[in-house]
Amino acid sequence: MSARTEKGFTLVEVMVVIAITGMIAVLLLEMMTIMFRGYDQVGRIQARLAQETMQLQWFRETIGVMAASLDEEFAFEGSAKEITGYTMAPLLSEQGKLTRIKWRIEEAEGESRLIYHETDYTPMTVGSWRDSELRFEYRGQRSNWLGGWPDEQVPVGSLPFRIKLAIEGAEGPREVYAAINVRRLGRYDFRDLID
Repeated sequence: MSARTEKGFTLVEVMVVIAITGMIAVLLLEMMTIMFRGYDQVGRIQARLAQETMQLQWFRETIGVMAASLDEEFAFEGSAKEITGYTMAPLLSEQGKLTRIKWRIEEAEGESRLIYHETDYTPMTVGSWRDSELRFEYRGQRSNWLGGWPDEQVPVGSLPFRIKLAIEGAEGPREVYAAINVRRLGRYDFRDLID
């Protein structure tokens, strides 16, 4: 009797290889799905952070070059919910030209909004925070943080050393600082620099 040797795979071996290959393919597809979801989520978080950084940079830039004036009509004023004054870095008008601006905090329907307003333009919402409380605080070179500017500790017509936008929300407290980068003591009149 001759022994016949067969070459090739049996049906069972082929079925086992196909089953293992199928399981590997399913695992790879699941891993790729998880990876792409994570990539998408990271992209959304990055976009949100970039937008918020840009919005807060607008706040810092306009505040950084505010003009101090002893003339009451042009003097800087600040409260916990509003900042009014003249800046050399407006967002909408020509840069380098003194422009009256206002930063305001509005709260409605569980959302706090940071509103920017410039003369001759419609107010625009620069940022919004859900379930958060916002407020402005002011600090002189030698004073503590104050809820308004000017007050009895500082001379009228001067600018604060720093302005803080305090954000208290579900993500925890955050503080955004804007430094005044120009002379903080008032001059008498800027009418010649304003339209």
